[in-house]
Amino acid sequence: MRKLLAIVRMKCPKCYEGNMYKDINPFHVKQLHAMPERCDKCGQPFNPEPGFYMGAMYVSYGLCVGLFIACFFGFYIMLGVDPVVLLVIYGLTLLALFPFIFRYSRVVYLHLFYDYDPHAIETYQKKENTGMNQ
Repeated sequence: MRKLLAIVRMKCPKCYEGNMYKDINPFHVKQLHAMPERCDKCGQPFNPEPGFYMGAMYVSYGLCVGLFIACFFGFYIMLGVDPVVLLVIYGLTLLALFPFIFRYSRVVYLHLFYDYDPHAIETYQKKENTGMNQ
């Protein structure tokens, strides 16, 4: 349950506290993909390797298919809307939700590869403090 909440809030997969995006508003298009290099709370890298987020396209695809199924069920099956109108509604909905789909696909993908560590923040702070003392 905590992992799901961390995903919804777009938080770090390791500590569930640090923000994964520099700007929390997904509709600031210039900052849509801007992520810090690391979590400011636990030091978890948000871009573990070059091309890491190419796999997030599969998550994005899944989210889009889920959205289509919801639109299909809601508008075509329940309300009997014409298929052409359904596609227009789906296209507009997809366009409006693109910033969320883009960000959530990255968040979900990173959460698939990293687990929560309850001591991550303490460990990171100890490393930072010992690094400063030397």
